[in-house]
Amino acid sequence: MKKITLALSLLLAVSFANAQFSKGSTYVSGGLGFNSDNNKNTELKSSNYNFSPSFSYLITSNWAVGAKLNFGGTSADSKDSSGKTITKKGSTTGIGVFGRYYFTPANKFSLFANIGLDYNTSKPNSSVDYKSNEMSFGVTPGINYFVSDHFSIEAGFGRLGYTSTKSNASGDKGSSSFGLNLDLSTISFGLNYKL
Repeated sequence: MKKITLALSLLLAVSFANAQFSKGSTYVSGGLGFNSDNNKNTELKSSNYNFSPSFSYLITSNWAVGAKLNFGGTSADSKDSSGKTITKKGSTTGIGVFGRYYFTPANKFSLFANIGLDYNTSKPNSSVDYKSNEMSFGVTPGINYFVSDHFSIEAGFGRLGYTSTKSNASGDKGSSSFGLNLDLSTISFGLNYKL
């Protein structure tokens, strides 16, 4: 029991070593996500990636506001009526704004809640004149850890949010969804640099 208490005390001492977030600080960040699926039964593969560079400013030691760009891509296999595998690819670009609350700003290790609003446009990588516009609002929890005075790594997992999508296809009335997503495709990793 003494060893466990000592280990926890040391962990807390390291965590509370110095303040990393302070009012007026600015950060340049980059979030990255990737998901791949290989179905050996059907011999079909799919994958997607996203990259979101961002800039944020701390208006208090707990609250940050910022803006980001969104870039992404997808690749998905399907089979036509003759059984031939066809790969369809697409890309996504967009912008977003966010607010982030850090629960323990004085620690090297901090939990946060990110509240964001994004607008994205997706289209297939083909000659087809088709695009889909998406507006989404969501809350994502995460963790941040400072590895030095200027660099930190972060990870986010899960999302509670609302999404509205409408395409330029004739007669499309659009769709919307609301829900909680906790599957592994929601995991994202990022690197932050404190200016």
